Amino acid sequence: MTSRAAPEIRIYIDGAERRDIALLSVGAYAKSRPLNYATLRVTGSTDVLAGGGIIPPTGHARSSMFQKKSLLKIFKNSICEIEIDDEFGRTEHIHFGRISTVQPEFSRDGETIIATSRMDDHLFGDPIGGAFVGQRQLNFSDPIITFGYRPVFVPGYPVHFNPIVDGKAIPNSSKFFATNWVRNTAGKLEPVPSKGHMFIDPMSLNAGFLNKDRTALEEDRPRDTQFVNFWILFTAVNYLCQSLNSKETYFKNPEIVELADVFGGFFDEGISSQLRNVKIPLGTYLPKALDMLIEPHGFGWYVDITSRGTRKLRFYERGAGKPDKRLKLQAYGSPADHQFNNVEGLRGTFDVVSNTANQIALYGAAPQYEVSVLLRPAWDEEHDSATSDVTFRTDHADWAKDESIQAAWRKFAANEGGTYTGDRPWWDSTLDLSVLWPTDFVTLVKRRQILPVITEDKTGNSLGRHQGVFLEYWDPWKTQSGDWYPIDELDGGSFQIVKGEIAIVFTGVKIPARLFDIGTSATQGISRLALRLSCSIAADQRDFDLGAGSLGLLADTKTQVIDAGRNYARKLVLLDSVSPKASLGTLASSPSADDAGAAIPLGGTALESTATGWPAPYETDTRHLMTEKTKELKERFSAGTFDGSVTVEGIDRQMISMLGQPVWGITFRDFEFRVTPTTQKARYPTLVGVEMDIQTQKTRLRMETLHRA
Repeated sequence: MTSRAAPEIRIYIDGAERRDIALLSVGAYAKSRPLNYATLRVTGSTDVLAGGGIIPPTGHARSSMFQKKSLLKIFKNSICEIEIDDEFGRTEHIHFGRISTVQPEFSRDGETIIATSRMDDHLFGDPIGGAFVGQRQLNFSDPIITFGYRPVFVPGYPVHFNPIVDGKAIPNSSKFFATNWVRNTAGKLEPVPSKGHMFIDPMSLNAGFLNKDRTALEEDRPRDTQFVNFWILFTAVNYLCQSLNSKETYFKNPEIVELADVFGGFFDEGISSQLRNVKIPLGTYLPKALDMLIEPHGFGWYVDITSRGTRKLRFYERGAGKPDKRLKLQAYGSPADHQFNNVEGLRGTFDVVSNTANQIALYGAAPQYEVSVLLRPAWDEEHDSATSDVTFRTDHADWAKDESIQAAWRKFAANEGGTYTGDRPWWDSTLDLSVLWPTDFVTLVKRRQILPVITEDKTGNSLGRHQGVFLEYWDPWKTQSGDWYPIDELDGGSFQIVKGEIAIVFTGVKIPARLFDIGTSATQGISRLALRLSCSIAADQRDFDLGAGSLGLLADTKTQVIDAGRNYARKLVLLDSVSPKASLGTLASSPSADDAGAAIPLGGTALESTATGWPAPYETDTRHLMTEKTKELKERFSAGTFDGSVTVEGIDRQMISMLGQPVWGITFRDFEFRVTPTTQKARYPTLVGVEMDIQTQKTRLRMETLHRA
C-alpha cells in the first residue's frame, strides 16, 4: 500500500480531453536521449486517436475497434498533452509530444491499442542545412550593417565553431548580433536586429584586421575587437536555438539573460574556456546538436512544460547548484511515519576508478620553428670538375641512366640526418638541430621533412613563395662582397622539395648556369656554392603539460593521458632581434668550406618580418592554454561517478521539477551522494530522468554524474 493518494490524470489529444485513454507510463529526461515519452492504452474506440467515442460491442464479448480498419486509420500523428493533479489540486504538466507509434493487440480478452507519444527531434525545428554567414557589403551607399556585414543563409556552409587551423583556434563569430535592414512601406531602410550572432568567414576579412582581432582575443581583451569574436557556449547555444528553432512552433527558446545566467555573459570567460573546433554535422536536429555542444563542458538541457501549450528550453550545469533533499528515508529504528519516507529502493554504483584520475598529461602537437638553413652541394665530388653543363641536361642521353648525374649540380642538402657526413669538407659533422628546442627536449639525428614558413607579410600572405618555403642563392659577383638573392632572380631556378630530407633539387632542363659558373670559377669554386632555405622544422617531442595533485579519492597515482595535438600547437619564428635563440649566431658574410649546413635565425635579407613583438600575429604558442586546460581537467577528473536509480513510492509529480538538479542523497538516513573529495567543492549526481509507472504507482528517478570522454 502506497503512502500517497492516487493522482488525477488528464490526457489531451489534439487539444481535446480523452477519458477513454489510460496512461500506463511517462518519462521525462534532462537530455535528448532517451526521448521524453508517454505510453497510452486505448480500448473499445473506433477512432482511437482522433476524438471518436467508444462504441460498445453488440452481441460479442470482444470489442469491434478493429472492424473495417487499417493501420493508416488507426494511426494518427496527433499532439498528446498530459497533466496530473495531486490531492491538493495542484497541477503539474508532465508530457508533450506527438503520437509516434501504435501497437494493435488482439487477444481473447479484447482488442487494445498501445500508443506511444514522443518528443521527437523534428519537433524542435529544422535540421542543420547550412549556416547564417556575414556577407560583406559591396554597395556602400546602403547602410553599413553590423560593421559592413549582413546575415545571409548559405546552404551547406559548415556550422563549425572556432575551427582549428595550424593548431590555432580561429575566431569566426560576429562581434555583435546580426542585423538585417528592410524597407518599410515608405521605402526607407530600417534596422531589424536578430536574436543571435552569425558566422564570419575569416577569408572575408582583411588579414590585418583578422590578426589584430585575434591578438586581442588571445590576450583576453574581447572588448577591443572590431569585427570577430570567439564563439563561447553562451553565443553558440543561442545561435543553434535561434537558427534551428526560429519558428518556435512547439518550444520557446531561452532568453538571452537566461543563457547568460547559466553559461556566463559575453565577457565573463577567458580564452581558455572558449569553444575549440566544434563542428555540428549537416542534418543534425537541435536536440542532438545541443548535446554535442554542451555535454562535453558539463552542461545539460531539458524541456520545461509550464502549461498546456507553453513549453520552454532550459539549461543547467550538471552537478552544480544547491543539491535537492527531497529523497527521504527514516533512520533505522525510528517509528514509522510516511511523512518522512518516500524512498522504496535504491540501486546505483559509486565508481572512483573508471572515470577518475589524480594526474593529467595533456599532449599538444610537436612544436615547429621557422629557421634558415644552409644547403650545400650534395652530389658526387667527381662532377665538380666538369667543364661543361651539357652532360647534366635532362635531355642528355646519359642523364636518365645515371642517378649520380641526375643529382649533379642540382641537389643541395642540409645533412641533418648525417647522410653526407664526411663526404665533403663542409660536412665534417652533422647539422645539430637540438639548439632550436628547449634544453630538455630530445632531438633525434634523422632526416626531416621540410615544412612551410610561418611568416606572413602585412597583407597576411605567406612569404613562402615556392611550395611554402623561401629559397635564396649566394652570388659573390653582384656586389663587391657578395650577397643573398631570391631564387626567382636565378635563371633556371625552378626546384622541387625533396621528400623526407631537408634538401631541394633543381628541375629545369638545364642546371642553373650562374651556379655552375660560381662552382667552377677559379676565384670562387665549389666551396663557395650555397643556398639558403627558409622553412619550418618540427621537433621530435610533443609539447605536453603534466598536472599533478593530491591522490584524492584514489590510493595511488593514476594518470589520464589526453591527446589534444590538433588543438594545441607551437609555431614560432626565430628572429635576429627578438629570438630567444639569438645565440645561434648569424650566417658568415660568404659561405666557405667551414660553413656546415648550420641553422640560423630568420631575418636580415632572407625575410622581413612584420612583427612588432613576440610572438607575432601569425605565430602560435598555446602552452599557456594547455596549462589552464590541465588545471580544469584535473578538477573534473578528481571526482568519482555515481550512476543509479531511486524508486519512490507513489506518483510523485513534483519530481519532474527536480530535473537537472543535483541530488544530495537520502535525508534522515544521512546517506550523502557526494562524488568529490572533501578538499574540493562538493559535487553530486544530477537527476536526468523521471519515469512514472501508473500501473504500479511507482516513480523511478535516474541519476548520472558527468562522464568524461
